[in-house]
Amino acid sequence: RTLNPASSALQFPWKIHQVLGDDETPGKYEDIISWMPDGKYFEVHDKRRFEKEIMPKYFTTSKFKSFQRSLNLWGFRVDQSGNRKGQCHHPLFLRGKPDLCFQMSRIKVKAPGKRTRRKMLKDAISKNSSVTTTRTTLHHQEPAVNPVASVSPSSPGKPLLDPSQAIAGLSAGPPLFDNTLSQDATTSLNHLPALRAALRHQDMPLAR
Repeated sequence: RTLNPASSALQFPWKIHQVLGDDETPGKYEDIISWMPDGKYFEVHDKRRFEKEIMPKYFTTSKFKSFQRSLNLWGFRVDQSGNRKGQCHHPLFLRGKPDLCFQMSRIKVKAPGKRTRRKMLKDAISKNSSVTTTRTTLHHQEPAVNPVASVSPSSPGKPLLDPSQAIAGLSAGPPLFDNTLSQDATTSLNHLPALRAALRHQDMPLAR
């Protein structure tokens, strides 16, 4: 079998051969991607131009990360250190010998099965339930605030007259400004806004 350059169904390794060219027909993108002198390695010199000028024309994607992923799936390896850092190679990918690509194979990536998808869904539901439970717990732990409760500024630490007692005292009929009022009642009169709130809480009318 021989490589047909005119084929539109060329697989990944053959497309790279087309881009790189060979000894007889050097690639026209040598300033972007080229063979190394030994013909066993190649290197992408300009990733930005490779994405912009080469990938849309020769490959089905336009992202360099997709190109790197395809390299991995076809068994290519990129050196990460040494004099060949950044250079890519494969034992069956050699300059001038594209027919060797027929012996190359792509790693098959299995799609997640039903059990895997079911587990992913279960984990997602469990995680969401955990977050909801945490929020509910925090909500129930919030202290209740009594809008009527207050502390007298004149006597720190001493609570004002109990609203129910104040209401009972006011509804009993004694004059509001009677000199015989207790100290607590006198203090409460100095804080009529709180008493008004208490009366509204008890649904009792209050003159304004």
